[in-house]
Amino acid sequence: MSQRILQPGEIEALDRTQFPRIILPQPDSLLRERASRLHQLAQDNHSVGPFLEYLKRLVDAQRAAVARMPVLPQPDEALIERAQRHAMPLWQLPDDIDPVWQQMLKEITAHLLTGPEAETLSDTERQVAEEVQAMDSTALTRMLARLWTDVVLDAEERVRAPLLMAAVQVVMMVRASQLNLKTLPIVEPPTVCPVCGSTPLASIVHVGGQVEGLRYLHCSVCETEWHMVRVKCSNCATTEGISYRQLEPAGEPAQTVEELKASPVAASRYFSACMAEVCSKCNSYSKVFDQRRDPMLEVMADDINTLVLDAAMGQFGHVRAGSHPFLFPVDDGDDAATLDPDAGEGAP
Repeated sequence: MSQRILQPGEIEALDRTQFPRIILPQPDSLLRERASRLHQLAQDNHSVGPFLEYLKRLVDAQRAAVARMPVLPQPDEALIERAQRHAMPLWQLPDDIDPVWQQMLKEITAHLLTGPEAETLSDTERQVAEEVQAMDSTALTRMLARLWTDVVLDAEERVRAPLLMAAVQVVMMVRASQLNLKTLPIVEPPTVCPVCGSTPLASIVHVGGQVEGLRYLHCSVCETEWHMVRVKCSNCATTEGISYRQLEPAGEPAQTVEELKASPVAASRYFSACMAEVCSKCNSYSKVFDQRRDPMLEVMADDINTLVLDAAMGQFGHVRAGSHPFLFPVDDGDDAATLDPDAGEGAP
């Protein structure tokens, strides 16, 4: 029996009860799996291994903070009605970040400095944690506001910023996890998180269950995921001029679109678990992680592990849509990999 591939408009017209429109985070399991993935990747990637191990410790500290997060009130009916009526996110950041984030920051820095892995901190990591722990409320509030602007952070701010973002993530992911899915708005544009209005870090194509083969955008702050059809720009929402790029080890021949179309088996082997979705309309790109090709993929961890793809896309003049909340160092790329501009048109 032949099968017909649904086009984007047809997918959007499907009954939304057939698959979840939004997937809310489960903080404890999410952070546990992220820490495990970061540790695994650190063993295999010597160029960013120390940074991945540091982030693993930071994620462990987030998980400890989640367990100490106080109960916050749920959004009231007026807030929900406003979001639904205006097709806008439930919360607007940074204005709607609860002040408890500073308490969570203290929990995170305390865990880093006195927790089970405190002795593994480098002198620099310990110094940064101590400096952030000593900042007063006014200084923290001022710095947090700067993270939501286009200003370029100085060197001192760049090393402190991941700690602040880690605290904000704890607050927002816990709050998101407690929401009622039925009350969440359908937002316009569909490229921002329906919970907190943040841009997506990347896309994830899930494996298994109701979400098998479906693409979701993953929020960079509250960790909520929302469905978006494939072959659609996650920055400007166009479905035209979308193509995909991927890295190939040096020495392996690239395959053209025609060759891939002629051999579905070759195409299946060719497309990697991480690709850059490029939009010719807005000249942006975003990463797509496909768990069908690697079930162990974790968006936050693997985004850092694929910095060489970002470097290559920058060389081609494409601007990344969205950013990693912990990613401030600059990666210069990897000479052992080259970008294949003919990775293919259409969905991987």
